Amino acid sequence: MTIVGTTTVNTDVYGFDGANRHTQTVNGATTVAYVRDATNRIVERKLNGVTVARYTFSGSGDTPDGELDATNVVLRRTVGLIGGAVLSKAAGVDIWSISNLHGDTIATLSATGTVTGGPFTYDPYGKAIAGVPDNQIGLFDNGWLGQNQRPLEQQTGLRPVIEMGARVYDSTLGRFLSVDAVEGGTSNAYLYVNDPLNQFDLSGLFCLFGRRPGSKQCSWSAAAATLAADTIGVVVGGEVAAAVGTGCGVGTLMDLVRRGENSDFAVRCYAAVAVSGYVTGFAAIKASKKVGRLAYSQGRKASQVAQRWYTAPRSWDPGWAFRSAVNLSLSDAGAFRRSSGPQ
Repeated sequence: MTIVGTTTVNTDVYGFDGANRHTQTVNGATTVAYVRDATNRIVERKLNGVTVARYTFSGSGDTPDGELDATNVVLRRTVGLIGGAVLSKAAGVDIWSISNLHGDTIATLSATGTVTGGPFTYDPYGKAIAGVPDNQIGLFDNGWLGQNQRPLEQQTGLRPVIEMGARVYDSTLGRFLSVDAVEGGTSNAYLYVNDPLNQFDLSGLFCLFGRRPGSKQCSWSAAAATLAADTIGVVVGGEVAAAVGTGCGVGTLMDLVRRGENSDFAVRCYAAVAVSGYVTGFAAIKASKKVGRLAYSQGRKASQVAQRWYTAPRSWDPGWAFRSAVNLSLSDAGAFRRSSGPQ
């Protein structure tokens, strides 16, 4: 294992290999090292050069299904269950990890349902507020986002950090400790997500608006289209709400003149302002996004026609371009109509 770069936080020194993968943490006499496979999964964890556990996988994901000792004897099996619970099975000992709606481990139970740990609580960015679970071998356990088996390194003498897929995440700082491998993933290269309660970056490669087709880079055109669609929705919704609000004001004044007293007309009418503004704004967002998708699709079709024209033989029929464009547009419009129903 060759260290080609380091990052220091307080007195912890994090080492990275040539692929910018976190492979070790050193603080004084304490060294925790990770062996990773070709797909970036941690397959072995060592403490001061001694293997604590090896990890085995049954699929292509990075959540281990088994923990082994240095001689590859199975010590523990981990099973994710429907509903978010995670069962960790060892010889004679079962640990049930119970998660909240965010996917954070909030308690551990025995096979008989006895509470063995918790309640555990965390701040929005994952910093432990009340305790941490002990549900895996060694001090490498599933706490915050434990339902997704994002292991927390809590070795004594080291700063607690989470191995979040491609990068190491410091929940105390709410930041990754290495730059985002995906250009334009978030508003800066170290940010976890903009909204930690509703967004997740389980792989360390989050793209706020999605990636370009067939690329690891984030799509800024998708970001621009989304922003434009949302802006249109807000403007249209605001205009409708303003119009309804004006009517409410006039109606309230007339009601006051006619009856000589206030009534609940204003309350009912201004409630309609909020509802109409939201509904029309939301509808405008949906409609503008559909139009944006259609425009984007048509642009791609046009580029296909142009490319085929450029590579066509010199005896190419000029009418072919028109027929191709029409056929492509009609087929795409049909797909657009089919996707325009309730979503």
